[in-house]
Amino acid sequence: MKAWQHLQREPGSAVADPDVLQVINACAPRPSPTLMRINGRVVIAYSRTRAFIDRDAWEALPSDGLLLLRVWPRGTSSSWFALTRPELERTFDEVRKTRSWNSVRHYHFRVFPAALEAFRVCMTRDEAPFASQISAAEAGSESEKRGSPVSPSH
Repeated sequence: MKAWQHLQREPGSAVADPDVLQVINACAPRPSPTLMRINGRVVIAYSRTRAFIDRDAWEALPSDGLLLLRVWPRGTSSSWFALTRPELERTFDEVRKTRSWNSVRHYHFRVFPAALEAFRVCMTRDEAPFASQISAAEAGSESEKRGSPVSPSH
């Protein structure tokens, strides 16, 4: 099984980060990755209708940067996910070995990756990151501001 198919027990380090909430409240991300700076930190944000990792965004992300992905399936509400570069590499490194990564410079998940749930942004103080999924896993079930565009680094 790939790392992204496993439910993680600990929430991502940026899910309640005030910088993340500030960006989310100030930007309307596009499908193409957009680079911005907030409090000296590079943030790259984009929006897709399904879980999607963009190679240009990944490669432009510095070691202390944040990737913000809004997943907004048609006809439903959106969710935000925030990952640091180390979290992205640790959780989704396998996508860099796929044909689509090398040919079309992205990877989209046909099924929502269980590991991404750990990086869902808490929009209010009352939101406990993925608490219901942790309970299900413990019960034995396995489930599966505006910025500049990010350009290819090649």
